[in-house]
Amino acid sequence: MYKVFLVDDEPFIVEGLYSILDWSDYQLEIIGSAENGKEALASLQEHPADILITDITMPEMTGLELIREARALFPDLKIIILSGYNEFNYVKEGMKYGIENYLLKPINVEELKQTLKSTVDKIQSTQAQTMAHQDMDILRSNILNRWVSGQIEHDELLERGQLLSLEIPHECYETAVIKPMIPPSPQHDDLIVYRNEKLEQVYQRVRSMTEHDELAPGICFVDWDSDIVVVFGYGSSEDQDTVEAAFSQLMDQLRIIYPFELLVSMGELQSGLDGAAESYRDAKRVQQFFLISPHHLILTNKRVEELKNQSGSSIHVPDWGEYSRLLLSLQQEELLQRIENDLDQLSSTEGITPYQVQNRVVEMIIWFKQAIKEANLPDPEEAEGYKSIFAGVFSSLTMGELKKQVMLAAENVMAYLQGQQSLSPVVKQVLTQIHEHYADELSLKLLGQEYNINAVYLGQLFHRETGKSLSDYVNSYRIEKAKELLKRSNLKVQEVARMTGYLDNSYFFRQFKKYVGVSPAEFKGLV
Repeated sequence: MYKVFLVDDEPFIVEGLYSILDWSDYQLEIIGSAENGKEALASLQEHPADILITDITMPEMTGLELIREARALFPDLKIIILSGYNEFNYVKEGMKYGIENYLLKPINVEELKQTLKSTVDKIQSTQAQTMAHQDMDILRSNILNRWVSGQIEHDELLERGQLLSLEIPHECYETAVIKPMIPPSPQHDDLIVYRNEKLEQVYQRVRSMTEHDELAPGICFVDWDSDIVVVFGYGSSEDQDTVEAAFSQLMDQLRIIYPFELLVSMGELQSGLDGAAESYRDAKRVQQFFLISPHHLILTNKRVEELKNQSGSSIHVPDWGEYSRLLLSLQQEELLQRIENDLDQLSSTEGITPYQVQNRVVEMIIWFKQAIKEANLPDPEEAEGYKSIFAGVFSSLTMGELKKQVMLAAENVMAYLQGQQSLSPVVKQVLTQIHEHYADELSLKLLGQEYNINAVYLGQLFHRETGKSLSDYVNSYRIEKAKELLKRSNLKVQEVARMTGYLDNSYFFRQFKKYVGVSPAEFKGLV
């Protein structure tokens, strides 16, 4: 089913369109409606449609303004205009944006049906052509990625470039890399699908603009890091200023169209076919400096050198004592505000480098983990979920992303401490015993004897406060330790079983597969 969006400031017109025909007969479904162009544009960005049916005269944003903005975002959108006025100027203006038809109110149902039928036929024809081009697009992307990563011979590059109608041979090259910072959307459950859709929109827009720009023609594609790459080829270095100025204007236009940040870096101008790869490496390398550079600038090596040569000043040091006080007193809002203030002060430090920023952020995250130990609290696996946070730190290109990672670490520790406060002393002792002696025999009977408490009551208390039975908690903890040993050592599976408290190998195998999903041997093979 193809998706239709309706726009009219007269509610009875929208209601009439819903009921005027059986839309499913034409492989169509109405996914939404709006009373003005501004509201419609916002809805379309969240829920793209195949066909837009819109009035011309509306408050907030006219139909023609809506068509212009929607066409910029969705080049393949099919548009049908409704109007109560038989104005040739409207028709002429609409034709500039490629409308399917201009229907007068009251609507002629037969004309509407015929228009919808022909529009659906056109969509299907376009999709068939798109599918025919997909294999060529895959080949194109592969060739261009191999080019900028230095993995293709010159003869093959030129031969494939001719096949793909790409103007590759030039005297010198300059490469731009665009990273769209697409935020999650609360309206979309699948974040990956949503981001891929938005990336495709930006890519198609950039490709259309650069490949048809007389002043800055470039070869556009998406690299293996999901960044948009534009390779500019010059007959001589004298063309560089003209192309850079035109590309800068293009980026200004894109930043108006899209509501999220576009981080843009450019490599040095390089000569020869291998120059594209050298320039591409430059552009990717300088991306890390967005941590300390304004995001609206096109970041270049020259700008990076300016940042490096700024007179340095002392790097701000957080008040760790105040952090401890706020953390242990569970004042989360105040702690997060202090973290944000400290990071803002850090990022504005003159002469600071991305490496120093990352080091200080890592220091802050490690400090949160250390706070658990200093409070004499057990350090379970659940409180150690730092691997993904550290990975996020080193892949972050903006202070906003870094802040999210630090805030996440602080919130995780705060939540853990809040949970610990609700634990009874005996359960805290049992958890400490498990974490320190997980390889020893552990049972409710033995632990009950050690802490002078009825075993049945201890089991009920442990389950109520941790949400797990004692055996389930012990097994899950042991299996996590077994995974670490399998990853970091050359020990045999049987040795790992014994070291993590399993004397029966078959029982260890069953528990490992239960918690991990594969056998220990298969897991070891994967890592």
